Amino acid sequence: MVVEVEGFFGVYLLFCTNPKYKGRIYIGFTVNPERRILQHNGGKQKGGAWKTSGRGPWDMVLIVHGFPSDIAALRFEWAWQHPHVSRRLTHVPRKTKKQSSFDFHLLVLYHMLRVAPWNRLPLTLRWLRQEYHRELPPLLQPPLHMPLAYGQVRAKPIAKTQGEGGAEAEGAVQLQSASQRCRVCYDKLQSKEDALHCFHPGCSMTAHILCLAKLFLRNEPDHLIPVEGLCPSCGNSVLWGDLIRYKKGCYGDLEEISQTQGHWVDELHS
Repeated sequence: MVVEVEGFFGVYLLFCTNPKYKGRIYIGFTVNPERRILQHNGGKQKGGAWKTSGRGPWDMVLIVHGFPSDIAALRFEWAWQHPHVSRRLTHVPRKTKKQSSFDFHLLVLYHMLRVAPWNRLPLTLRWLRQEYHRELPPLLQPPLHMPLAYGQVRAKPIAKTQGEGGAEAEGAVQLQSASQRCRVCYDKLQSKEDALHCFHPGCSMTAHILCLAKLFLRNEPDHLIPVEGLCPSCGNSVLWGDLIRYKKGCYGDLEEISQTQGHWVDELHS
């Protein structure tokens, strides 16, 4: 079974199976993992990276996805490639002579998922090839809101009807949102871009993005990005990342709003 993900931004790890280069790894960024592995194995003429060209075949072993933007994913990629240059990873021990490059970069990844800013993001660690799977060290388990998944993943195609019936439906949702009130502050919602909605069946909760974020952060005053909270209407526990995924494209809006207050954008993307 292949899982489809909308708004896909992922950082992946390749493993070389060519006997001449066996054991080499490559870390990269993609918005389409199925297409990207074909490019790597096709060489530079097919769009693959020069570091992997002519050294294949390569297996795409695992991928971390759920990043709010391509910038966030690219900065994660850079830090994973250069752990001893990133100021976030100065605590990670250096590679030993007995350690393979594959095992070392797995260790780096486990550390990355536990430190700011990445430990606040709604990320998924997905093993695409289970035969490469390594058990996570007990002290390096990822945060509870980050699932460990197995199997292939695909970037969900963008619907082609957005300019026709899709645009009309979007306008109807915007008008509906404008007539609603925020469940937290009870002020009117001006547009759908400013709102989040509970996805639990039977719950019609709608709230301003920042209002709901502040509500979720009452017990974590030192943080600027929520991880989890209780819906103020139905009382069910919801992950912030799931609310964001449920509302297409609102991470960009949240970043824009937060920038005006001079808060967490630098921490999120540095």
